[in-house]
Amino acid sequence: MENKVIADFSKWQLLVGDGKVENFSPDADTGEMLIKIPDQYVVHTTQNPIETFLRKFLDLYTYLSQESTDDAGDEDNDFRSAFIVEYLNSLNMSCIPKHELNIKVGVVVMLMRNLNQIMGLCNDTRMIVTSCKKNSIECEIFCGSHVGSKHLIPRIKMIPIDTSWPFEFKRIQFPLQICYAMTINKSQGQSLDTVGLYLPRAVLSHGHVYVSISRVTRLEGLHILIDSDDGERDMS
Repeated sequence: MENKVIADFSKWQLLVGDGKVENFSPDADTGEMLIKIPDQYVVHTTQNPIETFLRKFLDLYTYLSQESTDDAGDEDNDFRSAFIVEYLNSLNMSCIPKHELNIKVGVVVMLMRNLNQIMGLCNDTRMIVTSCKKNSIECEIFCGSHVGSKHLIPRIKMIPIDTSWPFEFKRIQFPLQICYAMTINKSQGQSLDTVGLYLPRAVLSHGHVYVSISRVTRLEGLHILIDSDDGERDMS
């Protein structure tokens, strides 16, 4: 039975690639070729579609940061009290991690600071999370000359530069950024157990559809979110 399921899934992938899948027909209004996605692959949700979609792949550990400010002017004024904690938590910048960092074992992350260049812990180093602890995250480097080495990443103090704010903003958090997404073109050559395909708009051709769905090696590992305005599960 399991072999038949795998065979049927592989056959469907090939039919999409060849443009011979059932319900592959032109749209009456636009003339675009549409593919009807089997219902078993579509993520159904009525609220927060992106969050529901991502929860399909996550068994999360959540780490919250600690924020503080330093006034650039008089130290005796009430400057600090003017900014509530909730506001500071909401500040997001590309140079520092978010206040709420959601991590799971096996996720790919990128280091956001130079911690130890001799050991390969440099800015932009790609790593895989191998263990989540209370005060540290264990990661394994999977590229470069230090591939295979494991390190405990601590929380550190990070201060963004070149901001327009009249204060110095500090965030204590793990210097990690999740690298969980790629474009369809960039996914070529990948072989993955689980694939989430997010389609906020129509793709260019059935060839693009084939590239994306053929990255996954098992039927139950394919999840597709079609986030269209009309809620239809058609894909062009």
